[in-house]
Amino acid sequence: KEQPTNTNDNLASEQATPEKAMAMVANKRKKAKKTSSVDGSAYVGRRISREFDRIIYNGTVDSFDSRRNLWHVTYNNGDAEELDHVELLFALDLFQGNSDVSYVGRRVSKKFGRKIYHGSVDKLDESDRLWHVTYDDGDAEELDHGELLFAMDMFDCINNINTAPPKTTDQIMKETATKLHPQTKDTAAQKSATDDEQPLSPQTIGAAAQKSAADNQQPPPQTKDTAAQKSTTDDQQPLPPQTKSPTDVKARPTKKNNHTISFSIPIIMAVIASAIWLCKEVLLTNAAAASKQEHLLRSTTLLKFQPDKFQGANKKKQYFEGWYYKFVTPLTNNHTTAADASPMSMAVVPGIFYGNTPNSNESHAFVFVTLNGERQHYYRFHTSEFTHALGSDDYYIQVGNNRFTHTGVSLDLRPREHDDAELVLQGQLTFASPNPWPISLMQLGAMGPVGWLPGLECTHGVLSFDHILHGSLTLTHSSLEDEVEKVSSSIISFDNGRGYTEKDFGKSFPSLWVWIQSNSFPQNTGTSLFVSIARLPLFGMELPGFTAAIWHNGTLIPFATWSGAKFEDIRISEEEVYIAMRSSRSRRRGYRVEITVDRRNVPEVLLYAPVNFTKMAPFVWEALQARVHMRLFNSHGDVLVDDVGEYAGLEVHGNVQWLVDNVCGKKTASKIICL
Repeated sequence: KEQPTNTNDNLASEQATPEKAMAMVANKRKKAKKTSSVDGSAYVGRRISREFDRIIYNGTVDSFDSRRNLWHVTYNNGDAEELDHVELLFALDLFQGNSDVSYVGRRVSKKFGRKIYHGSVDKLDESDRLWHVTYDDGDAEELDHGELLFAMDMFDCINNINTAPPKTTDQIMKETATKLHPQTKDTAAQKSATDDEQPLSPQTIGAAAQKSAADNQQPPPQTKDTAAQKSTTDDQQPLPPQTKSPTDVKARPTKKNNHTISFSIPIIMAVIASAIWLCKEVLLTNAAAASKQEHLLRSTTLLKFQPDKFQGANKKKQYFEGWYYKFVTPLTNNHTTAADASPMSMAVVPGIFYGNTPNSNESHAFVFVTLNGERQHYYRFHTSEFTHALGSDDYYIQVGNNRFTHTGVSLDLRPREHDDAELVLQGQLTFASPNPWPISLMQLGAMGPVGWLPGLECTHGVLSFDHILHGSLTLTHSSLEDEVEKVSSSIISFDNGRGYTEKDFGKSFPSLWVWIQSNSFPQNTGTSLFVSIARLPLFGMELPGFTAAIWHNGTLIPFATWSGAKFEDIRISEEEVYIAMRSSRSRRRGYRVEITVDRRNVPEVLLYAPVNFTKMAPFVWEALQARVHMRLFNSHGDVLVDDVGEYAGLEVHGNVQWLVDNVCGKKTASKIICL
């Protein structure tokens, strides 16, 4: 533990040598690890509140999934969803109606190394919305809202505080109403029925909470809407709306022009489809014309036609952009990695994140590394250490001493004082024969014509389906055995291995998604599979969407909403993910693919991702050692590929049952756009 320091100054400091980096790692074990030793079942029965479209909805935690670490919540109107730990703590806090000032004086606990320290919140910095905590041993630090909720929650669980469900808001309101306006039995029953049918307004919750606090001689809490208005005034940005299950969309109040929006969707989709057909018939009459057009488009300075380049030069808040580089050591005929090389599937992700204000302390550049989907190392840099290609320059991005281009990467990563990392990674890899997703005037890579729509929450791109790797990387680890620091180094050769590159940029990730990727098919060298299915906010609604493709024998086979593809089946369980889909809605045309991902005994690692526009935090579970069985058929039913992709990447995030329910033909599917 340490006193608060200026993070930006430390980030811009001179990089350490490998020896100093290892020494920092030894000292870092005394530093904070935001760990919660909470028994998840202790929350069952607790009341929560969440805000949707500026309306507060109340519910109850009714079960806990210990494997996925998710809590199932049922709302008063019958809707349901699953919350992770961060979302649950915010929901509990909103129900209790706490104000920023009310946290002062609260006790907290936090784990540093292997020991838990206790302390007290002694003051609030309203300008940065940070709470100053002094620990019982005299050390001090500042916590943001999420960190503070974790710390208070840990103290309460350790001391068995608030383990019983608190008094519900409905009970508080009824008690308050009885004191102010005594009612007859019939009137009270009628009002109770009305309350169950209508969502509580924030003002009503605030008034009831204030009255309850006064009765218990506690300081009056501030309602969450009031806190949101204050935050909006400080940051000049409204809080983003949250999302729930598909039934919420029907149950929630909609805009007055909702019929106009619903009517316009088919028209927009028809216009896009007509434009695609016209583009294919007129502009793309043959492969040579397509190649020439793509070359002309990529040679312009328009970023829409250069998806690899940095897209956020004019962004200073609520924005992220990251490039995902995947490296896999070569496979032998027996489907395992070569005998003379250590088996390795590695992801290296450089990027930049801007917080919810232009001067946010959470804004920073980063590089994170995950090895075989078992351990992540997160390296943090000052935003000034991030540079990128400008204008007509060839694509590159550089974070510190780490450079990324079309033709390779050069890495020199060493843990610094504020990094969540214990690995020194150095070396160079070169790429041969990259295969990007082709672009045209109406098809902007993986997003297709949808890429032209403004204000997308997240934009995805595939920069290379498959390329050959050459070079090696040196990995220097540290470990603590019998309280003795041990350092070990290894050189991993990636010669003739396979590489894959993609990227994401926007305001935040979708609320739920499934992502699958592999280009290590032993019997089909160079074949690559990519699948992304998600719930997307569009035109004020939440709709299912997907973009997927197979790169086979130098040919792109797209499976996407915008290309007219459709799902035949989706099944998602703890053991496997199964997908069957067609590239065309006609059974006599196009391709059909069956994908089965084996999830059994596959390690996963929690990756950093943007959370609520405020910070980068461990948020997304990813596997890099899954196995995906792919069977690809042509329009006549002939088998083109029947192979198992090794070292597959897999992410299953959020309540993905919503995607299963939105397959076309099901009663639960969206009537506007389905999978």
